Amino acid sequence: MSFENHSASEIDRRRNEILLEMADLMVHHRALPELFRDMAQSLQKIVGFDFIHLSLHDPTFNTVRLHLWEGGGTSAVPVEEAGVDTASGWVWQNQKPLLFPDLRQEARFPGTLDGLRERGYRSYCLLPLTTAREKLGVLGIGSSRESAYGITDRQLIERVSTLLALAVENELSRQALQEEKERLQALLKVNAALVTHTDLGMLLPAFWEGICGIANYDYGSLALQEGAALCIYPLASPVGQEITGTETAVPLHEAPAGRAILDRETKFFKGSDLTSIDSPFAKQVLQAGLQSLCCIPLTGAKGVLRSLNLGGTKEQSVEASDLSLLAQIASQLEVSIENARVYQEVKELQNKLKQEKLYLENEIQSELNFEEIIGEDPEILKALSLVKTVAPTDATVLILGETGTGKELLARSVHRMSERRDRSFIKMNCAAIPTGLLESELFGHEKGAFTGAISQKLGRLELADMGTLFLDELGDIPWNYSRSYCACCRIRDSNAWVARGRYE
Repeated sequence: MSFENHSASEIDRRRNEILLEMADLMVHHRALPELFRDMAQSLQKIVGFDFIHLSLHDPTFNTVRLHLWEGGGTSAVPVEEAGVDTASGWVWQNQKPLLFPDLRQEARFPGTLDGLRERGYRSYCLLPLTTAREKLGVLGIGSSRESAYGITDRQLIERVSTLLALAVENELSRQALQEEKERLQALLKVNAALVTHTDLGMLLPAFWEGICGIANYDYGSLALQEGAALCIYPLASPVGQEITGTETAVPLHEAPAGRAILDRETKFFKGSDLTSIDSPFAKQVLQAGLQSLCCIPLTGAKGVLRSLNLGGTKEQSVEASDLSLLAQIASQLEVSIENARVYQEVKELQNKLKQEKLYLENEIQSELNFEEIIGEDPEILKALSLVKTVAPTDATVLILGETGTGKELLARSVHRMSERRDRSFIKMNCAAIPTGLLESELFGHEKGAFTGAISQKLGRLELADMGTLFLDELGDIPWNYSRSYCACCRIRDSNAWVARGRYE
């Protein structure tokens, strides 16, 4: 815009109004893109330009990257990297403005300026965006006219860059606070997954879901060093691609994660870096469309043996602001993996001990089922063999023998070796019970059923329900009783009866 027909005071007044307008925009702006667009429209009222761009420094890759572009159609200047011979990189590093009155006469910075010359631009001015706390980036404007920016214009643009730097810093701080809030929420979700799951098969998918709440990564894997090789456990792959199967072994020196583990530091790989790694795995990663990869080593009690690998199809998949949080998550993941490993080992030991316990119990039962019976006489061994035969069945057993020959010991052996071993073994000495009370002892009675029945009493048959009832000295029951209660067994001179069955 030309002010040739205006007085100097009118020009100054107009420029001050525009500066106030821009200051108001920067105070009340909502987001950086809107701020930059409105600021460019206001600035164009007093300074003529065909394009304007805002480039901010990215500490992750030490790169000054183009963030916003206005004017000049849809094309943009190439990405410029600090630390190399580029215009924006030089301005950011030296914190000095840079003016090109005629780009056709410039031989410096061919990477950037050649692109501008091809688009027909002739003048180019760059200024550092700096606050008291930080070197933020670079503001650049360009024109198709030669020597488009005089001293007065440059002074005005410097004042604008100062205001813009403060606005950018405020917006970046606001974005950082919002992102920090979202990250903390995602971190809580990740922590819940890490604390809840003790099985790696469930832990890793839940962990990946929480990670994606922090940033949208296209690729994720966990690399575990085993000797001179890495076992790659995939968490996610780009859509339509499969970088690895369920588990893939890769030589340590051929995997990007191997470098992070060996050097014990986080490694960033761009597409060109992955190309330089001569290995089938790196080629597979590139074929899947990954343009960036970040490998974060996990430090445990035994050193660095694992790494968390995150990547994307964009050149910059991991932001610098994400890195510190990812490092914290990685350390928690290492603890959870170690806990899951220990838990699995303990579980396996428990199962092993359980099997050993069952085996030993079986051995003990095999050896000591007759621990109370001592003897090697063939008749005794024959009787014990009969006990082993009848014990697993529900058959009623009649044991004959004189007093003191061990009928109760055989009865208990039958009980211990049967499936009723966890139920009651009820003993009843028939010879010690008066004849009149035998019925009450066997079947029980209700309160008041006869003289002296002051309360309800459960019979021995009911007490032995699903267990074993041992009737000792059965032969001492008067015949009329035995005929009533034991007629089915045809018992008259027997001494003991082991009753098996369900009480009804």
